[in-house]
Amino acid sequence: MIPILHLIDDLNIGGAEQAMATLVSSLVHTKYVPIVCSLEDGPIAAKLTKYGIGVKIVPKKYPYDVFFLLKLINIVKKEKVRLIHTHLLISNIYGYLVSQLIGIPSLITVQGAKLFTWKHGNNIFPWVAQKCDKVIFVSKFLMNEAKTLGLSSDNYTIIHNAVDFLKFQNLSKNTNILEELELSPSNLIVGSIGRLCAVKRYDRLLKAIPLVIEKFPQTKFVIVGDGPLRADLEELSKDLGIQNHLTLLGWRTDIPQILSIFDLFVLFSDTEGVSVAILEAMAASKAVVATNVGGNSEVVEHGKTGLLVPPREPDALAEAI
Repeated sequence: MIPILHLIDDLNIGGAEQAMATLVSSLVHTKYVPIVCSLEDGPIAAKLTKYGIGVKIVPKKYPYDVFFLLKLINIVKKEKVRLIHTHLLISNIYGYLVSQLIGIPSLITVQGAKLFTWKHGNNIFPWVAQKCDKVIFVSKFLMNEAKTLGLSSDNYTIIHNAVDFLKFQNLSKNTNILEELELSPSNLIVGSIGRLCAVKRYDRLLKAIPLVIEKFPQTKFVIVGDGPLRADLEELSKDLGIQNHLTLLGWRTDIPQILSIFDLFVLFSDTEGVSVAILEAMAASKAVVATNVGGNSEVVEHGKTGLLVPPREPDALAEAI
C-alpha cells in the first residue's frame, strides 16, 4: 500500500475541493491510500469519511507558521507518506517545503488563476513549481498563465477536472424538488451552482434576470450555493424586484437531483480554471451559458454544447439565455 497525503487549504464546498474529493474517493480499494489534510474543516470532510478516507484538520495560525510545518512533518512521518499532492495556494507552498525536508516527491495541482493574482504569487509560485516533481494544470488557460511567469515546461502537464459521470445519467425531473421550491413543470428553470463570492459575479446574473423575464415571464432562477455575498445578493434581488423569480437555495448535497429540474445551466464568472459545476451540468445533459473566460472554452463548445458570452455584459447573458 502506498500512502499519499492530499494537502488542501480548506474543505468547504468549491470546485477545487470537489475535484480533490472526486480524485481521492476514486483511489479507495486501490493500492494507494489517500490521507486528506486540511487547514480548515468543512462539509467535504463528511463526504470523505463516508468513503473511509482519513481526514486530518491542522489549522495554520500565523502567516509563516513553523509549528504548522512541524505538524505536517509529523503526519508525513507517522503515516509513512510516499507522495504529497497539494491543492490550492497555501498548501502548495507548505506541501513543497515538507517534501523537501522529508525527501519525498511532491505534486501540485493548479485549479485557478488566484495563484497568479496573489501579491506574492509571481515570486513564490515559479520557485515552488520549478522545484517540485510535477505540476498539473486543470486547463490550457492556466498553463499559459504560468508560462508568463517563466515556468519551464519540463515538469508540467494538463489534466482537466473530472466528475463521476454515472451520478448524473438518466435523470428525470425530480418532482419532490419542484414541490419543495414551489415550482411548476411549466416553469422554465435556469440554474447555477457556485460559491456566492465576488469572482462568480452573481450580481451580474441577477441584473440579467429582469431582461429575461420581460420576454419569458414563466422563467424561474435557482442559485445553489452560499458565501460572503449572500446578504448583498438578497438585497439586490429586492432592489431589482425579482424576488418571485429567484431562489437562493444555499448549499445542497443532492446536486444531481437539483440539476434534474434545470432546463439551462448558467455560470457568469470573471474567471475559471475548469468549472466542476459546468462539468456536472453537462454530465446531466444540460445546455450551458457561460462566460468566455479561463478554461470555459475548453469545456463548452460554443453553439453546440452551449453558448459562451463576454464577461461583464448582463445584456449579452440575457440574450444567450
